[in-house]
Amino acid sequence: MNLFNSLSSAVASLKNDRIKVHFGLTGAAKILFALRPLALPPWDESIREKLIIRNKKLTYCEYIKHIQLLQQDLYEECSRYGLSENEFFIKIGKPKTTWMKLIDEYYWMRYTHGIEPPKSEIKFWFQLSNDL
Repeated sequence: MNLFNSLSSAVASLKNDRIKVHFGLTGAAKILFALRPLALPPWDESIREKLIIRNKKLTYCEYIKHIQLLQQDLYEECSRYGLSENEFFIKIGKPKTTWMKLIDEYYWMRYTHGIEPPKSEIKFWFQLSNDL
């Protein structure tokens, strides 16, 4: 991912007019997310440090692939319950969000703030919203 590497090492500003401050991994990922929010995820330090899959820290490219698989799994889970993506987002009270942003919010809550989700997963949320 040449663009990601170039961005992460690019100078973002000068501190005290002489010390170079680089965008870094987080800055590069957030810039790419801002440019392509449906395709490229943000990637905070806490997520990078704590999200380990198969005992291995992920590169940004591997993280993108991981997110794509999660999006596909979520889409299939919605289909299992007879919901379109739009219906799902309306049901959870976030009609203008995307899978990318929802996954980012989940990881941010879990890995940055240590908030664990309910164990019964998506079925629980569908039942809860049906009871309202």
